[in-house]
Amino acid sequence: IYVKLSKNPEFRRLFANHGAVMLDYYLTYDRVVAATNAINATISERQMNRDQSLYASGRRMYHSFDKTGASLVSYAKGRSEIVRDEFREEFGLGADIKVTIAAEGKGEVRLDDMKLPSTEYTGTFFLGNDMLLEAVPADGASFVGWEDGSTQNPRLVSPKAGDKFVAKFR
Repeated sequence: IYVKLSKNPEFRRLFANHGAVMLDYYLTYDRVVAATNAINATISERQMNRDQSLYASGRRMYHSFDKTGASLVSYAKGRSEIVRDEFREEFGLGADIKVTIAAEGKGEVRLDDMKLPSTEYTGTFFLGNDMLLEAVPADGASFVGWEDGSTQNPRLVSPKAGDKFVAKFR
């Protein structure tokens, strides 16, 4: 399915933009370490020993299970950069660029139908990958236009490094 989908330009755009937000915000090294530590704190020593012996018993494949989560943390270190390079290779994308997507007033901007982590989000995206931005007003508010004067909504943009796209609501 992925091979067929990856030939579709809209899917490629969506996949790269959603992946960029995930890598830049949700799947950072610090978040992986924090999640690993939080999960480890809830697992008792008895459960860890049981699972370690279960996986080592040969009934299931055993891949460096450790009680501390160190192998997961090690895997996460530098992973974002590796995945970004894989995206570039897979989709023919350009260099990393910082882009800000923001909302002024009561509303939000969605990126390719994705809710962003904040109403003023600056993230690392890929040069040469368009973005479909949609200004979504909150209840009782209305979309006025974009800071650059455009009133097109949704709008497809081709961002460059340092671009800022601001939707205005009243």
